[in-house]
Amino acid sequence: KLSEVIEALNALLQKADDQKKADEVSDLLEELPDAEEIVFANQNEIVAAREAYDTLGELQLLVRETALKKLTDAEDSLKKLQAGVDAVIDLIDKLPATEELKIGNADQVAEARSAYEALNNDQKQRLKDNDALSNLLVAENQISWLQKEAQEAQKVADQINSLPAVKDLKLSNKSAVQAARNAYECVGEFYGSGQRAWK
Repeated sequence: KLSEVIEALNALLQKADDQKKADEVSDLLEELPDAEEIVFANQNEIVAAREAYDTLGELQLLVRETALKKLTDAEDSLKKLQAGVDAVIDLIDKLPATEELKIGNADQVAEARSAYEALNNDQKQRLKDNDALSNLLVAENQISWLQKEAQEAQKVADQINSLPAVKDLKLSNKSAVQAARNAYECVGEFYGSGQRAWK
């Protein structure tokens, strides 16, 4: 009979010890920030909490449900944050190389900018930590340059188109023709390839 009592007592002590271990992990999980407050800086804390939970093995059943939900919610929030960043990086990575950008890519560049602006500050910082944001800025600058180049070229084209037809040219048109030629050459010199924008 004594051995049965000792065995029952040991079983109770083991159960209490198991519950204590599970409660310690539950407490750790419940210390995680709420899902809506999760930022990338919480990643190590969330990973450590997951490892502590996984280490419990069969004792996971003793962890409080609310604590486990806090862990899974935190993990989901972190995944959503990263998914948002990844989506913007994907948009930026799909942009043509700077030297291949054309005015027709302006909407694509604007879409990447809009997606970036929709991110929260934590996600934006993640993009600043890699080259994605600088790549976007370079693309935006190139598009702006191409648009200015095209506008200047269009002004020259309009100036040339406003000249009289060759058969109607008069000596009095000499200064207008010279002004158009100078404008044409200036665009070519200033923009290097400015003439291609309207040829």
